[in-house]
Amino acid sequence: MNKGWSLANDDSRILFLGAGDLVKSFPLIKELEDYSDYIIYGKVELVKSVFKSKHGWRLKLGNTLHHQALLVPKKFHILPPFNIQYPTYADYDFNLRLYKAKVKFYYSDYFIGYAMPGGISKQLKVLEMSLISFQNFGIFWGILSFLYCSSYYLKIKLKSLFNIKWVVNFY
Repeated sequence: MNKGWSLANDDSRILFLGAGDLVKSFPLIKELEDYSDYIIYGKVELVKSVFKSKHGWRLKLGNTLHHQALLVPKKFHILPPFNIQYPTYADYDFNLRLYKAKVKFYYSDYFIGYAMPGGISKQLKVLEMSLISFQNFGIFWGILSFLYCSSYYLKIKLKSLFNIKWVVNFY
């Protein structure tokens, strides 16, 4: 991802797709023009659900923006942005740094990505996610992120063990 970033023109908007990921619909040209100084994000379809990306304080708790529907103008970070110390959530770290820098985000209903199941982040890595939150926003948010991600992980494990249908949506 860092190599691709460094090869892109400085006036580019960059979107990352993994093997099997797709862009199902793209923001309208008018949106691209009107929001040229924004990161544009949308929702991501999964096999059995739709992940509705969120921007704001929730991002401090966990990765609420996914790269399959995240269009970032390179001008916000000319150098390759991904910290390779984070093998799974380097994109989350980058999203938090953009949020901390007060870069503007715009949600587009027209922007829909698809994430193929079984990617590298399939298994939630609670400690890595919490460490990223801690390093960007301090101990308070690091602990909250740990508790939040741990409860989400527990929900997934219990659901798979007992085939429970949950009403509570953690995202």
